[in-house]
Amino acid sequence: MSFYVARTCTEVGAGAASISRSLDCFRDRPAYVLLGDPGSGKSTAFQKEQAALGDAAVYVSARDFITLSVASYPEWRGHTLFIDGLDEMRAGTTDMRSSLDEVRGRLDQLGCRSFRISCREADWLGANDLRSLQAVSPESQVVVLRLDALNDDDIAELLSEHLVLDDAQKFIVQAEQSGLSGLLGNPQTLKLLVDAVTHRGEWPDSRLEIFEMACRQMVAEQNEEHRIGDGVSPEDDVLDAAGYLCALHLIADVPGFLAASNVDCHSLVSVHSLAELPTLLSREGVERALKTRLFTVSGEHGHAPAHRHLAEFLAGHYLAKLIGDGLPASRVVALLSRPTDGRVVTALRGLSAWLAAYSPNARGHLIDADPVGVGLSGDIGSFSPDEKKCLLGSLTRLAAFGPLLGHEQSDGRVDDYRDTTAWAFRSLISTDTAAVVRDLLVDLDPSNNKQRVLQFVLIVLGVVESSSLQMLVNLESHTEAIARNSKCSSYTRRLALDVYLRVVVERDSKARSALRLLSDIHTRAVSDPDDDLRGTLLQCLYPACLPTSDIWT
Repeated sequence: MSFYVARTCTEVGAGAASISRSLDCFRDRPAYVLLGDPGSGKSTAFQKEQAALGDAAVYVSARDFITLSVASYPEWRGHTLFIDGLDEMRAGTTDMRSSLDEVRGRLDQLGCRSFRISCREADWLGANDLRSLQAVSPESQVVVLRLDALNDDDIAELLSEHLVLDDAQKFIVQAEQSGLSGLLGNPQTLKLLVDAVTHRGEWPDSRLEIFEMACRQMVAEQNEEHRIGDGVSPEDDVLDAAGYLCALHLIADVPGFLAASNVDCHSLVSVHSLAELPTLLSREGVERALKTRLFTVSGEHGHAPAHRHLAEFLAGHYLAKLIGDGLPASRVVALLSRPTDGRVVTALRGLSAWLAAYSPNARGHLIDADPVGVGLSGDIGSFSPDEKKCLLGSLTRLAAFGPLLGHEQSDGRVDDYRDTTAWAFRSLISTDTAAVVRDLLVDLDPSNNKQRVLQFVLIVLGVVESSSLQMLVNLESHTEAIARNSKCSSYTRRLALDVYLRVVVERDSKARSALRLLSDIHTRAVSDPDDDLRGTLLQCLYPACLPTSDIWT
């Protein structure tokens, strides 16, 4: 099944000049880095771009580029190199720069004049990585690009043309009504959602349930001859075996597995060499797992997880089962964390997020070790009220050390949170966390770390259901106070105004308080140097609440 639409991207750090453009617009650039979320389509975009350039370009994984001999691959020299998956090489080393340094060394050795590198955005070290790459790029020219989420037209095209759905628009509306619209902009989660809904005939309640449904469908044997000949193992046994292999793949950095015992391949691990399997597993289940669609062919004889995102989910689910059977959660978390500071290593953040989603025993450790990853890469919907409060507290503490998400500009403003970010954390807003959220809104300390948290809370408030907003007492007055506060950044004030207007429109159809704010801006009682607040208010209030006779004033 072809699953691709032409992708667009946005240049990171370009400020006001940053506009969304087609990825092929950057073909003449000597070097760029492509950032994106798991499953967003970075690898597919690279493969399409390499194919478009034909013999002038070569696609290679970061692992192969670092590991294999240059002498064996003369085609690497003198061509544009698409180096995919820097994040997969950033395992638990104490120096997170080492993998990129190895890539830089190879580029320098090859005298490479043109290259592209892909990386998960959460694993990109920002200005530090950029300066390192500039040292090996012609004239120090390296552009950092963020792969855009699928737009409405892309989603409709994929649903209609590639996923064979009769009514794409109806599917999109149903996703929005089910609170799952945040999954539509990512090609992989869009496909998983479609597979889950079409297979079961019903809509899942959460991201976790979507992954569960999708994995169960992928592990089921579709070919009747194979079902008869292989004697299919129970589904849960196969999923446990797949989770075990995925955990080895991620934690031990095993590139792939061999199902055959008579094949010699030093880079792959034979499942027959795994002499002592954990008690949850059977030998039959392990061999069967490699034959399912959860794994794909790697090389001539090997098998590797079909996608890293799925591997993280399966591994997290499996490790949670081990903890449930008595394995100390602290031991598992230590295995995923750096010994220097206790933070989850970047390459294992997705795994740890799903572990937190499944294991209450590990959850408290991981909320402290990686609060951003726990929400962004997993599913926090099942967290208890106290766990949600702890997560908010951990995010607040982490903000003191730098931006929670995104890229910080020279004026201290974070370069926006994407819709998927807000959607991932939306369940933090509930009756049980209302007091904590209110305290964060009331604290108007203009320091950068306080505003980082404030911006984060406001962007999440901007996407939660209206019913969740209504339960927050005095939300209207708190957000209006932020919008009026000239000590806050213009970005923070705009976010506050957006939330404020959502509440005002719901509670007061005549929007009297919003009109007073507009009047105060007009008389300069409230500062609005860029007219951002004025523009937002006019767009919201005219013509329903602001008559034509007053608009020119």
